[in-house]
Amino acid sequence: MASDRLTDASAANRKTAHFKEISVERLDIVDDDGVVRLAISNGERFPNPIIGGKEIATNRRPSAGMIFFNDSGDECGGLSFGNRHAGYAFDRYRQDQVVEIGYRESEDGRTYGFTVWDRPEIPVQEFVDRVTAIRAMPPGDERDAAEKAFRRDFKAPVRLFMGRERDKSVSVKFSDGEGRVRLRINVPAEGEASVEFLDENGTVVRRLPPGNGNGS
Repeated sequence: MASDRLTDASAANRKTAHFKEISVERLDIVDDDGVVRLAISNGERFPNPIIGGKEIATNRRPSAGMIFFNDSGDECGGLSFGNRHAGYAFDRYRQDQVVEIGYRESEDGRTYGFTVWDRPEIPVQEFVDRVTAIRAMPPGDERDAAEKAFRRDFKAPVRLFMGRERDKSVSVKFSDGEGRVRLRINVPAEGEASVEFLDENGTVVRRLPPGNGNGS
């Protein structure tokens, strides 16, 4: 009898419930202290990013998916799915995504693959603050200078892409710190694989095997 009572008490302390099916527009998985660690949502209730404990308003496309949050409660990656796009992204700490497995489609074709970005050392919250300040400035030289400084400070170049291109080729592209492709390995749908080395202007300076490129 005592063992039965202990079993009953243990079951009561678990405070679990079983559902055959549940319909919700958004489901937040939280720690004991209420910090959200995972949000599963439809497009309308998809959460804005949280960085440094602050919610950041964005113009994210409404699409269903899930967002992961780190130990500090900041967004650190997620999954999103729409009609013509899908992605699984990993964010740098207090920054935007640096790795993504993604798919995108438009009238001029589709592309999908693995992408790597560089992000600045400046926290993304400062990025938002700078954008807000610039938008509040009247047109003129001061605003133009602020926009130029912003583009310099918050560069986020693609450094690597590996996947299918819109022209149906598959490629691996390595880019420099300015986002300029410097090495491209390509196999078009028709065949004829190539390796191309490019200069800072995008001109092919060497191609293997020699052939259709500008270099040799």
